Amino acid sequence: MAERYAAASRITDAEIEAAGSVRADFIERMEPVLSGGAAVCLPTTAAPAPPVGESLSARAALRSRNSSLTCVAGMLGAPQINLPLAEVDGLPVGLSLLGARGSDEMLIAFAREIEASLKS
Repeated sequence: MAERYAAASRITDAEIEAAGSVRADFIERMEPVLSGGAAVCLPTTAAPAPPVGESLSARAALRSRNSSLTCVAGMLGAPQINLPLAEVDGLPVGLSLLGARGSDEMLIAFAREIEASLKS
């Protein structure tokens, strides 16, 4: 954590402004994809949960890969819900549903439909 805080403290105002432009472009491109009640399904993480006792160096590589999946909702200011639907070698694997801004209730209803269909 300290390493990431130190790196964040070195970010310049120009880098923050450039990131804001990238974010605005990303939001503009994703709004049509998520319009009309659509949801995007994506893996919650790049791999199953790391096993207990795995080294921090091994987790660092996975954390970087996971960030590309877990940052989407935050970048958009949109809701995302994780459905823990499976296991691989006894480790949990999740499916994420991503909705448009303000579609929280629709996304929860969709997740409940998926849950109900799996129980049938």
